[in-house]
Amino acid sequence: MDFDYGELRKRIKEKLGLEIVFAKRLGMSKTSLSLRLNNQLHFSQRDIAVALRVLSIPEEEAGKYFLRAKKNDWEEFL
Repeated sequence: MDFDYGELRKRIKEKLGLEIVFAKRLGMSKTSLSLRLNNQLHFSQRDIAVALRVLSIPEEEAGKYFLRAKKNDWEEFL
């Protein structure tokens, strides 16, 4: 299943300006972050926990940024 990281990308830009700054704050390369944002790799629980702190996102809003499936991806589960 692919996830839509559009809201996450907006939040990164709003809070940090550049994705490379976010990648460094997560302790990963820009390439590693890009692979995750493009659904080639998954965000780990640690990645998500750090991202929530770095981007000042309340835990209860994590799904808005990390669990929003791309349209029609849920059909495979129905």
